[in-house]
Amino acid sequence: MRNIAIFTGVDIRTFGGGERYAIELANRLKDSNVTIFSNIEKNNRVTTEEIEKMLHNNVKLKFYNTIKLPILKICPLTYSFLKSILDIKNFDVVYNMDQYFPITNINVLFACRLFNKRYVLGIHNPDFFADKPNNPSLAKNIVFPIYNFFRRIIVSMIPNIHVINKDDKLTLLNWRYKHNIFYVPHFSYNEIKEEHIKNNNKKFIALFVGRLYVRHKGLDLLAKIIDYVLTRNNKIIFHVIGSGEDGESLIKNLLTKYPKNIVWQGFIQDNELTKAYSESSIFVMPSRVESFGLSLLEAQSNGLPVVAFDIKGPKDIINTSIQGTLIQPFDVTKFSEAILTNYKLWKENSKYLKIKRRITKIIKDKFGYSVLEDKITKMIYAGKNE
Repeated sequence: MRNIAIFTGVDIRTFGGGERYAIELANRLKDSNVTIFSNIEKNNRVTTEEIEKMLHNNVKLKFYNTIKLPILKICPLTYSFLKSILDIKNFDVVYNMDQYFPITNINVLFACRLFNKRYVLGIHNPDFFADKPNNPSLAKNIVFPIYNFFRRIIVSMIPNIHVINKDDKLTLLNWRYKHNIFYVPHFSYNEIKEEHIKNNNKKFIALFVGRLYVRHKGLDLLAKIIDYVLTRNNKIIFHVIGSGEDGESLIKNLLTKYPKNIVWQGFIQDNELTKAYSESSIFVMPSRVESFGLSLLEAQSNGLPVVAFDIKGPKDIINTSIQGTLIQPFDVTKFSEAILTNYKLWKENSKYLKIKRRITKIIKDKFGYSVLEDKITKMIYAGKNE
């Protein structure tokens, strides 16, 4: 059996989209022994024990320490990280996620070169190709041009890059990247059968799932959307699932303003999330930036029509009007009107149920693991340029 190492770059217990992908990918590499290497951070959403319960018998989990820095966030140059780097000699392939690039990645890349191991960089961070710093400050404005210069140099040295949306692939081509690009979108983790899809004909629930970031997930836009919708239709109910970050205060304000129309569940476990999808009528994603949109894919796997802004990620998933509506960024009024239109369609119960079942089939046919398995195998083991 081959030995595969996966470096997450962010503490796997934060359980964001990228960390979830690392878990699901590791579990599906059944013909290999897989070790997930994760750094240690604070304020995580799940415990080590909960993560370990998710992993198959062929998957191990190892942690290494990091040092906090004011601008670069973390520095992995610790004894436990260097020990992990030396462990690369025992693996055949290293899949390295891009978070905190290039601090972690450049060390892993050089170790792979030293030990002659296959190296694959997976780009899951929606800001990986950003042309300016997030939340700019004087220090970040000074550091970013230096980072940008070295980012291109390091990217040009990487032999295999995995992208999960077409925009990032195009960016690499525009950069004249000359090595292997693997465009492999996220796969659907839970394939739902069409006949299991139901329609909640008692309540119209608009569901949001994600961390409560203002800039990234558009929590300020969501607040405006909820205001617009509920002043026109007070029968619609919004369920918000997620916690943390600077958007929590906005949700708390909405709860005070609309106590009968807002349900905030915080972070919930997978079995509860599956129930939330099954009880909802539509999924809303007001994000400003996404690399793909795992929660959107999960919602569509459960047959939910989607309203999202036309940005990279969502536009790779929503290719038909049946699946939902992509709104010109960032038109809050049209976004809100799309929700109201779906409410009217939902009132026609039989038609809405038929749409939900068609969405489930579309996602299964395009994003089911069995559909993408060959591409994943080529990417991880020894495939050529896509």
